[in-house]
Amino acid sequence: MAASAPVQYEIRWRETGTLQWSKVTTASVTSELVVTGLDRSKSYDFEVRAVSACGAKSVWVPSGYSVPNSSAPPAVATLAAQSVSDGVLLTWTTSTTPPAGVEYEVWRSDTSGGTYALLNRARTLSYTDGITDGVVRWYKVRAINFAGVTGAYSPIVSGRGKTSADGADVTGQQTGINVGNPYFQKDLSKWTPDHSPGWYWETGTGNNPDPTFNTYVVHAGSTAMAGSTATDNLRNSFHINVRPGQQVVATCCVKAIGAPNAGALAYARISWRDINNAELSTSVPDGSTAYPRCGSAGTGTYTQCVTKVVATAPANAVYAVCELAAVSHTTGYFTYCGATINIQPSSLDEVPDSSVYTRGIQSSVAELVDNADFEASTSSTPVPGWTGGSANLSYATAGAAFAGNQSLAVTTSQQYGAAVSNRVYPCSPGDVFLISAAMVNWINTGPTYAQLVFFDKNGTVVGSGGPSTTSGSWNTYQQQVTAPAGSISFRLYLQNNGPAGSQSAFDGVRLSRLRSLATEVKGTLSTQRNLPTVSFGNYGSGWIGLSFGYNATPTTATITATAATLQAGNDTISYNASAVGVTGSAGATVKFYLYYDDPNLTGGSQTLQATTNNITAMANNNRLLLGTATVVFPTSGTGGGSGGGACVTVDSWLPGHGEAGAIAVDDLLELVVDAATFRRRAGRVTYAVRKLAPCVRIITESGISLDCSTTAPILCSDESLVLAPDLAGRLIPVSDFGDHRHERVAAVEDIGEREVIHITCENSVFLAGRTRGRYIGHHNLKP
Repeated sequence: MAASAPVQYEIRWRETGTLQWSKVTTASVTSELVVTGLDRSKSYDFEVRAVSACGAKSVWVPSGYSVPNSSAPPAVATLAAQSVSDGVLLTWTTSTTPPAGVEYEVWRSDTSGGTYALLNRARTLSYTDGITDGVVRWYKVRAINFAGVTGAYSPIVSGRGKTSADGADVTGQQTGINVGNPYFQKDLSKWTPDHSPGWYWETGTGNNPDPTFNTYVVHAGSTAMAGSTATDNLRNSFHINVRPGQQVVATCCVKAIGAPNAGALAYARISWRDINNAELSTSVPDGSTAYPRCGSAGTGTYTQCVTKVVATAPANAVYAVCELAAVSHTTGYFTYCGATINIQPSSLDEVPDSSVYTRGIQSSVAELVDNADFEASTSSTPVPGWTGGSANLSYATAGAAFAGNQSLAVTTSQQYGAAVSNRVYPCSPGDVFLISAAMVNWINTGPTYAQLVFFDKNGTVVGSGGPSTTSGSWNTYQQQVTAPAGSISFRLYLQNNGPAGSQSAFDGVRLSRLRSLATEVKGTLSTQRNLPTVSFGNYGSGWIGLSFGYNATPTTATITATAATLQAGNDTISYNASAVGVTGSAGATVKFYLYYDDPNLTGGSQTLQATTNNITAMANNNRLLLGTATVVFPTSGTGGGSGGGACVTVDSWLPGHGEAGAIAVDDLLELVVDAATFRRRAGRVTYAVRKLAPCVRIITESGISLDCSTTAPILCSDESLVLAPDLAGRLIPVSDFGDHRHERVAAVEDIGEREVIHITCENSVFLAGRTRGRYIGHHNLKP
């Protein structure tokens, strides 16, 4: 008979040369185990054995690793750099197999033989430097262990990130990005600080201003910033094209850490630039409730908020740039994440159908257009990405260029000459595109066009459209174009319609596809209300004061929801208390998903509805999910309880993960699928949200304990689920340093309101406890 596959592993360790092993610790087949409390000056032995589904265990096998001591890790033997669409891919090998815990430092220099700066640390043998500017950089890599001892550097290699002119794989993108590296997911790339010591990159939870991302940038207070006008800025390298009079909105999540000094402020701001990219002025939030700033608590100022500024592009403005600012900041810290900048429709007339959808706005980067700024090559024979049609193509440089080092000049050899894109773009009739470009007529009056020329399946032109000008001065122009009937593709034409010898010039060609979001505009255009209720109400918002309760007979129950407030961005919507009747069977434990159908988000009195199907609770754009209530139908008499989802406190320990508060969606969690045999497997987390909830402490006869919400259902030895407050005297599954058994609950103590985390992982049982290695089986009943 073939051996069955392992479902978990058992690990033990000891100091080298001693006889006493540690208590056995378990880990799932898909997770790693972090061992803490070791002495880095000593060596340790580790052993591992496999455990099958039926409980059979293999012999102990030495792992072959020891904790790094003062010995240097092995050298990085080879290093290779490859240009890829999202930067430079670095891969390396080591001279020998490295011990456990070794990481790799990636160093980069902007010049050959120049100064190297630490770029990142990697735990694998590869790393991608996300640069796509086409500039060559130099790299080297070395290993570093837990003790901070480093190995020898690798050989130095050079690499260059692909640009759109290199044919990077970007044709699938439909829109561009208005802010480069908005969530600081790797480093501070795409951002330039005014003062480098003041800004630095960080990762982790607790200080992150956006709870969905654990990466952010930090500004540290400095005595050099004393004074009401002292400002330190972080400037983005991306921009959007604007015209004077257009409204632009910029936002960013910001959080105050360590009590910044009174008067210190943090926010996103807009930098207005002219045709030469010189700053004209800046716009900042005014501190009102609608446009808040982060700092000391007060009117319009919050210790954590989404800062927001809406402003009108001034005269001569051509570009708008999102910048992050710290003002008068001498003590404490501010953290920033999720920067955005967009052109904002100023009236319903700017929404294409005036009522039923919000449109995308022009891309501010050139991924959809090859060599869009005509900087890819100094040679115009040929111009990368473009071919002349009845026209000669050349470069206008120095003072004649619109921006950067050069612009494209098109000189006609007969009437109607153009630069034609080599790229062919697929389309379907009815698709809507936005094209923009900087244009000028130098010889004759053209007119000059930036056009989309559409073709049918036979290659016949079936239509065209785009902005035009007869002006002899540089300016930016844009136009929305709809693909005509019969069209299957188009090319871009930068066209001069003047006679032979006419000359026009072009720069900054941008293309976006405008897509319907199928949303209904409600209220002002700047509010989250423009999104479907089911989208922002269920995921981007939070309930204040919401809790559930129920009274049950063996076959019926009434679930009640308290009066509560929905906080959605700057909107607060109040709802009255409500109730709904449900049915069940005696002795059953049933989870109900509770929701309102409130299409206009009016709040007040709404009909509470309940379903046992989580999909039903979200299968309507007008549907607003409140949460879940777990009802235990008594076998006789009446019963009651409270709902809202099962949770463990954020400081609970989970096998192979550390504290529960660090769990995120897509993490793998060890699940107990059979309480009798403790058979386990890995499951993927699909929901992880923090909140405050009334909690209890479960304590077993041997002292194993768990802090969890009063609504948490705990699996008992008879396979029933019992709410945590009712567990006294019941037998429940526990794991005690790898010893799996059932143990009686000695006490359940009220510990008040605590921060908990709702975790959903395949509607099964996971292990959690107040002490690492000592766990209780906890059922995760959630959406």
